[in-house]
Amino acid sequence: MSRPVSMLDAARVISRADAEALAKKVLAMSTATEARVIISSGERGNTRYAVNQISTGGDNRLVIMSRGRDLRPLGGIDPATGLGGPAYSSLIVEDAAAMIKFFTEILDYEVRSDRQWVAFQPQFRYVTLHAQGARTGNLGLVEYAAADRKPATSGVIPRPPNRGLGGWTIPVRQLDATLERAKLQRVTVVSAAMAYVDPRFGRVRIATVLAPNGLLVELIER
Repeated sequence: MSRPVSMLDAARVISRADAEALAKKVLAMSTATEARVIISSGERGNTRYAVNQISTGGDNRLVIMSRGRDLRPLGGIDPATGLGGPAYSSLIVEDAAAMIKFFTEILDYEVRSDRQWVAFQPQFRYVTLHAQGARTGNLGLVEYAAADRKPATSGVIPRPPNRGLGGWTIPVRQLDATLERAKLQRVTVVSAAMAYVDPRFGRVRIATVLAPNGLLVELIER
């Protein structure tokens, strides 16, 4: 292998040996209580299936990463390692409409797709949201029909911060204007705007609000 190969690399179809080496390297970085990868192949390239048991609720979530040859990578690739980082994030919600309203009317996101995924059982609605004009970094909303939802058996309510993502960090151009729109929509502001030296982004202004499903959304103005 002449260089590290990214899971999102669209330049060529990697060999099984290279895929196994890459999977081993990625799994070594995981802090999940359980992690496994199944490698398969097809005409449009290899597909990697990764299961990570990362929730305090104690149940598995299936993450599927698939990119065939001649397709643009979903996210950027680190030139130093050849590895692609997270390019999108999905969240299971009970009210997709409320979340769409939150992201489009307050954070100026746009809906790129809104469709029913019928290849899976049970079927579900899947909505993709992008910052206006963006090609990567999309957010996904998964909404199951009420009849297909199952009550939590662990005793832990299946919503943030008990399970899944702790929050999303969203960059905004005008933090004050964004917070004004949030207040008009009666969105809960957890932390008002403040100046902060962030180890990730340097000096920023930052605030935190709650999405309709209780997810913490950190807003950053650079």
